[in-house]
Amino acid sequence: MARKEHDRKTKWEPPPAGWVKLNVDGSFVQQSGESGVGVIARDNEGHVIFSAWRAIFNCQDAAEAEAWACLEGLRLAAQWIHEPVIVESDCARIVPSSAGRGRSIRAQLHPAGGQGSSADATSMANSQGKTRV
Repeated sequence: MARKEHDRKTKWEPPPAGWVKLNVDGSFVQQSGESGVGVIARDNEGHVIFSAWRAIFNCQDAAEAEAWACLEGLRLAAQWIHEPVIVESDCARIVPSSAGRGRSIRAQLHPAGGQGSSADATSMANSQGKTRV
């Protein structure tokens, strides 16, 4: 893959004006069941509204870690964000089921490392998953 094409696919895309983008991701270690979640919310200018990470104990699989990431992100968004929210994840099993409930939420799915990826949230989740003993 050409460098320019790779850069375009991994670049974070801002939400429309008046919206907030919530990138969420989970990290899962199959051997131990340890996991972590990472969340970052940004406005349409890319300013960070909040970011968070959390250790999750005893997950069954990666999809459960992703579900925890979405839940944690939506909990924080409900507390701190008053604009409509776009939730972005790389987990097809989780995002579509969380869209369209309650206030304005738009779900977007992107393959891992794809355009609009949740690389910052992934980094937080992965670092938590790797450092917890």
